[in-house]
Amino acid sequence: MAARSSISPTLTKRDLETCTDITSVFTLFRKLRYPVEAMPIHVPFDIGDLPGNLRDGIHGRYPVAQIGGSQPGESLLSVTLFDLKGGARKSAIIRGVAQAWTRRFTGEHLLVFTMNDARGQQVIEHLAFVNTRRLGEGAHVRVKLHKLLVERSNPTRHDLDTLNRIVFPANGISAGQFYKLQCEAFDVERLTNTFYHEYARRFQLAQKRIRQDNPTIAAFAEPTRLHTFTQRLFGRVMFLYFLQKKGALNGDHQFIKSRYEAAWEQEENFYRFVLEPLFFQTLNMPRLEARSRFGRVPYLNGGLFAPDEEDYVGQVVLANELFDIRHQDGLLYFLENHNFTIEEDTPLEVEVALDPEMLGKVFENLLEEEERGKSGTFYTPRPVVTFMCREALAAYLTRQIHIANEPLGWLLDEAETGEPVRDKNGQPFLNTHSLPRSLREQVDRALEQVRVLDPAVGSGAFPLGMLALLVGVRRALFRVGGVSVEHQTPLVEGWKRNFIRDCLYGVDVRHEAIEIARLRLWLSLVVDADPFEMEPLPNLDFKLMAGDSLIETIDGTAIYPTRPDRKANQLSLVESETQRLIHNLRTLKEEYFQPSGSRSANVIKQEIVQTERAIVLAALREREQQNQERLDHLSKSLVNVLSTQANRAEIEALRHIIQITQQAMANLEAGKELPLFLYRLHFASIFEEKDGFDIVIANPPYVRHERIPQETLRTLKATYPNVQHGMADLYVYFYARALELLHDGGTLTFISSNKFFRAGYGKSLRALLASQTQMQIILDFGDAPVFDAAAYPCIVLTTKGKPAPDYFYRGLVTDNHIDLERLNTIFESSAQTLLQAQGVQPPASNSAVSALVQKLMLMGTPLGRYVNNKMYFGIKTGLNKAFMIDQETRNRLVAEDPRSAEIIKPLLRGRNVGRYVINSMGQSLIFTRRGIDIKQYPAIERYLSQFREDLQPRQPGKEGLGRKPGNYQWYEIQDSVDYYGHFKMPKIIYPDIAPRAEFSFDRSGAYPDATLFCIPTHAVYLTAMLNSNLLDFVLMQISPVIRGGFFRYKNLYMQQLPIVEPTLEDQTRLAALVDQLQALEGQGPEAVVMEREVDTIVYQTYGLSEEEIAEIERWHAGRRAQLGAGRRGQRDAVNKEVEV
Repeated sequence: MAARSSISPTLTKRDLETCTDITSVFTLFRKLRYPVEAMPIHVPFDIGDLPGNLRDGIHGRYPVAQIGGSQPGESLLSVTLFDLKGGARKSAIIRGVAQAWTRRFTGEHLLVFTMNDARGQQVIEHLAFVNTRRLGEGAHVRVKLHKLLVERSNPTRHDLDTLNRIVFPANGISAGQFYKLQCEAFDVERLTNTFYHEYARRFQLAQKRIRQDNPTIAAFAEPTRLHTFTQRLFGRVMFLYFLQKKGALNGDHQFIKSRYEAAWEQEENFYRFVLEPLFFQTLNMPRLEARSRFGRVPYLNGGLFAPDEEDYVGQVVLANELFDIRHQDGLLYFLENHNFTIEEDTPLEVEVALDPEMLGKVFENLLEEEERGKSGTFYTPRPVVTFMCREALAAYLTRQIHIANEPLGWLLDEAETGEPVRDKNGQPFLNTHSLPRSLREQVDRALEQVRVLDPAVGSGAFPLGMLALLVGVRRALFRVGGVSVEHQTPLVEGWKRNFIRDCLYGVDVRHEAIEIARLRLWLSLVVDADPFEMEPLPNLDFKLMAGDSLIETIDGTAIYPTRPDRKANQLSLVESETQRLIHNLRTLKEEYFQPSGSRSANVIKQEIVQTERAIVLAALREREQQNQERLDHLSKSLVNVLSTQANRAEIEALRHIIQITQQAMANLEAGKELPLFLYRLHFASIFEEKDGFDIVIANPPYVRHERIPQETLRTLKATYPNVQHGMADLYVYFYARALELLHDGGTLTFISSNKFFRAGYGKSLRALLASQTQMQIILDFGDAPVFDAAAYPCIVLTTKGKPAPDYFYRGLVTDNHIDLERLNTIFESSAQTLLQAQGVQPPASNSAVSALVQKLMLMGTPLGRYVNNKMYFGIKTGLNKAFMIDQETRNRLVAEDPRSAEIIKPLLRGRNVGRYVINSMGQSLIFTRRGIDIKQYPAIERYLSQFREDLQPRQPGKEGLGRKPGNYQWYEIQDSVDYYGHFKMPKIIYPDIAPRAEFSFDRSGAYPDATLFCIPTHAVYLTAMLNSNLLDFVLMQISPVIRGGFFRYKNLYMQQLPIVEPTLEDQTRLAALVDQLQALEGQGPEAVVMEREVDTIVYQTYGLSEEEIAEIERWHAGRRAQLGAGRRGQRDAVNKEVEV
């Protein structure tokens, strides 16, 4: 709270409470020292790309203040107020207006939205202050919103704190500097860090008071049990605040405050009089109707409010002072002064308030330093969770269905941000053409069938992240199909419930972590539920479970068979009975998740526990019998001295195993739990269905080897001999365990320490990953502060299955200042391609490469500017078989009607263009551009008519035959090509996808297809420069690598290339070399010498040192070794994914 003391309070609570109209909002900003307009002036509102239903919800717009912008080049910050109509879809309007406004108008913006009484009274009820932030520039800019929502009649301390941080300094600063201060004020991380420190202080005070007031409860003398009780109490109370925000507590948004005040006035104990009956007799009890003594309150079930023997119901004494709403140490005082939100943040929209994710952060923060060292717990930042979930789901969907890279990327982008990726005209790339109905149905089925496990689930970050992504993908599928699905609807709640039931699983060694993870999943359902028709929460006891993911044996002795090796007709009687019980177990767990019959959840749970115990006991008895028979057989051979010596070790081992087995059976029969976790029992349905999980995703605990108990270490070494090492840290064993839990083809996604890549103890793990998996991603953060502690993390994503000899993966080592919010973009644009046969490692020498690329990018002129932005992609016909013809067809059409020659153009396709190679293969293009009179070309019309059904533009939202919807005639080229005149000019031409630079110079006037790009120019020398090792080296650092080690040469990357103009003499020599190389088609020993000369001239032009040249040459040598030869055919295959 030190930071707050430096801010002189400008606004008071009274200022917000009296902010009832537009004029008083202006007064508010005057008190914040903004140069406010003299009086509110209503100006017309119109943003053309805002849907009419959103525009209709706005009364008007008022310019409030403007800072800066008066001088050329000076930064500008404007404050604009939008007055919304009562009853309007406020969240959608705020989002839509803020996004469109920030895209449309230059400068920085603070937007204010006033929301009136839904009954039509012109009195402001709520205000929204929105700090907008541009991500990226140009056509692909995205806008991120940070929102502060204020209830005018009941502002919190947090509201005042945030608004007083955006007071304009008395000494005056630039608009740019002031905007940075506003961004800091609206920083959610600042809010949450402050909250955690205050929460932790009150947590410690509460523990002390609970222990002091309850000397007869012996459990409270034990720190762990006291912590568990206090955590459960605080968690339940905060859950009430989220319910209250939802309106689910009798529709009263001050329910908790009013109930506390009533108890205080009546001199009742708040916990005994209000919380205990609310927790254990209302929220946890089914009723014939929703009403109770507390009014309309839902029955939640789920176990959150189920009384446990350690809740000490009716015994524990919790004084009113513990909750005091009037004293700063009281829990309710603290919570009442913060904003709670039930909005689920997205990467593009964040509410400056406390959301359900904070529960996870609170849990991790409360771990004492010593305990954190034992458990190895570090909270995974949300952007990292999102990246890992996205990449894991992408790998799964790619494996399950045939979906091209681009549509999959658009789909996941939209799922992640909630906003479609749009083209330059504002139209979504993802539509019924790029994602037809049949493919959408395949994706949706795959979503329902994915099985995801986090074996170190902690507070549930990954299950929550995956749940959000699954829902986001389905929303995008619905949107493409013409159905808009809003957040916070029962439909979305139903989707989540089904995904939780069928798809998500988690295990953690700490019971308190599992409680928080369950709490967060329940909250994710509450935010979308109808507050007055809320379904009971599901029971998650057998979805998120406490247990040790690594230990499945006792002292190396298997308690439960890992997998049956025999067919059903070969099973023993015990095994057959076990299979029957497992089938029964699956039915019981489905019933327990959401009980709907007459049987209570407790009855079903007990039956599940007894069934699991019976299965394990049967397996143990059979194991004991088998071992005893073997021991008896060996004991009879003791008369033979040689046999005795040979079998003594086995006899001793069998006696030890039998002893362990008997002890385990005795413990089970006595009702005790075994100190291990049996995945194939507890999650038996997964292994029956798929023989393993589709995705195992985790931030495994980082516990150094010296902190692992010796007994545990012995078990780990015996259980995982393929990775064991005396110095191996705990996460190493999690990698081996994850691979066991995956089915063949399943995906492992971990963020862990990067030390195993270099340390001796990681040698066996590296070998295992290299030989038994297909590595896809290694993202090494190096020294970047991803976690609060120095954990040196990296992300590894790999697929279970042996790799081919020429298998490639992508790797990146980041710098120390990586923007985690742009993690996906940075990885896609900067990752290098690595050959797995050379071992699994992050890219080497990355610091030297990065420094050199950074130097080169600052030189010369970006290629886009150098060629006046004249960089064009080829023609997308929409139906190549109709418009692309061979020489015989061309001759026939011209013979039928000589005028046909006017619109038949020479064609170049991507497969016919290479490095200094152009071969048209005699192909031609029927170029019926927009607006052409087809009646002037009867032969062409007759020819195209045979394809007419396929050529017709489909109606928007319709599927089936035809090309994508659009304003064009059936006989016209699908996309308008206004720049077609440039195709006739001399031009540099190159494929979109290639394993290296493949530029050629074309003077034929041929028209390129959709897989080619061209730069119309007379600068022949530029062809040689673009083919040079130097510029191709730069391109490969900024362009994403795709399947087979190919790169994208799209304008997005090409236009960034730094061009240093050669001398006139060098321009002439380079142009001559281009002509000579194209005459040789870039082949032969002469061509090799010429290409070396090109590289020498380019290196000299850029003034590189010998060391820098050597760095580039080494890099290319590594690339050549990885790629090998003969990859042109692969490019054709990849091109099919993007060719229309």
